[in-house]
Amino acid sequence: MPRDVIPVIKLADNSDRIENVITRVQKGIAVRIYLDEILDDSFQKLFTDLTSRLNLQEIDLIIDVQFVSAGEINIKSALIKEALNRINNMSEFRTIIVASNSFPENLSTYDKYRLVTIPRNESKFFNKAKQHFEEKGIKIVYSDYGVNHWTYFEYVPGMQVTFNIRYTYYDNFVIYRGDSIKRGGFNFAKVQEACNELVNSSYFLGKDFSWADQEIYDKAHGIVNKPGNPTTWRALGTNHHIVFILNYLSNQF
Repeated sequence: MPRDVIPVIKLADNSDRIENVITRVQKGIAVRIYLDEILDDSFQKLFTDLTSRLNLQEIDLIIDVQFVSAGEINIKSALIKEALNRINNMSEFRTIIVASNSFPENLSTYDKYRLVTIPRNESKFFNKAKQHFEEKGIKIVYSDYGVNHWTYFEYVPGMQVTFNIRYTYYDNFVIYRGDSIKRGGFNFAKVQEACNELVNSSYFLGKDFSWADQEIYDKAHGIVNKPGNPTTWRALGTNHHIVFILNYLSNQF
């Protein structure tokens, strides 16, 4: 196992996998627990059995709330408060990380060929949840799933990938949905049109904001005439998202 990798284990992992991870770690372990698990009657025994084998000061505890819609922010924040009472020795963990997600599972229901906004709830939820931890004198770390849904995406052979832009903005994700590969969605002319839509909108944060923004600007203006592929565009969306969140968090303290 590489020295800089911190493995993640879950309550549902079998004992052999957990033992294998424990014996090989060099920089501690991350333990991911889901909000639904914490609220289950069997949680405390399972959690105690797992953490009793570990040094809490070498554990990053990830509390994963998974998907949070706009209407669930207050509800799931209240559930976090209840969950805190079920985790003993919270302050002894190396870090407490709270993860959430509000990016949709797929974009098929959204209009094509124009910019569409989707509420971005992760920051709002985090700020609500943070208050409950602060009442107990505990600092937490922000985490999200970027411009992806929290579930694993399973590629099916023959599936037609569709061109799309995923762009993080203050209270929204801004998306542009184009055509599938089969219908020329990744032809440069169509990609350039999409980039122009974003660059000329009020959502664009400027070509100097991140590497991704520079790439989008260059494609819009024909400085770069390569459309990229699905991997390219997921990388661009992720790069912009990380820079945006780092800037956002740095202005919170």
